[in-house]
Amino acid sequence: LEAKLREEAEELAGAESSGDVVRETADVFYMALVALVRGGGTLADVRAELARRRGAVGRRPMARKG
Repeated sequence: LEAKLREEAEELAGAESSGDVVRETADVFYMALVALVRGGGTLADVRAELARRRGAVGRRPMARKG
């Protein structure tokens, strides 16, 4: 699962067209949901976590990579 998540994330990061971004995002979402279920979490748990974080995270400038 870890390898597949990394693979899909890399493919999303390298996607160039809008269609590719949509397809790769769907792949990442799917694999993340698999990980969530395997880990005993639910979408409600994720939603609660996102609600908890709302407003707590400010925008930070992205560091240039490489």
